[in-house]
Amino acid sequence: MPAVAREPLAQEVRLTWWREALDAIAAGGDVRRHPVAEALGATVRRRALPTAPLEGMIEARYEAVDGPPVDEAAQLHRIDRTAGAVMRLAVAVLAPQAADSPAVAPAARAWALAHAGQAAAALWNLEEASAAARTLPAAAFPAVAYATLARAYRSGRAQSMLEKQFRLLGAVLTGRL
Repeated sequence: MPAVAREPLAQEVRLTWWREALDAIAAGGDVRRHPVAEALGATVRRRALPTAPLEGMIEARYEAVDGPPVDEAAQLHRIDRTAGAVMRLAVAVLAPQAADSPAVAPAARAWALAHAGQAAAALWNLEEASAAARTLPAAAFPAVAYATLARAYRSGRAQSMLEKQFRLLGAVLTGRL
């Protein structure tokens, strides 16, 4: 959110706009005329996706306006409600029968922790995610494949878009994080 709006008040205004848009989607009402809101509304309705993960993402972003998490547990909780929610919804779309996969939380945590520069914690979660990902149906694997980037983030070197795409392609083709 800070990349889009720097001032806390502007961040809260944007989040309120999204909360209201999501409320309209959840209520089955008219979706706001915005390309992302319209696409989100169509996807939620077509796939019968729950809106609770999306609401959790908004709440986590509201909390982020106040600053970083105060401890490791709070940080993991925020990751579960942001990156974890995205991965859970992606699994729900790709393979609904695997929506509660144990691979999602550690995969999301590995990616987010590595992205935040916490390599040791990221790699521990990546090991857990790698083992759990073997239980995912092949159709759902792309939802957690982003965790494979945790290995490259640990070096602290910025990855090019092409490098990220090749890493993701390799993970999806091999079914391994």
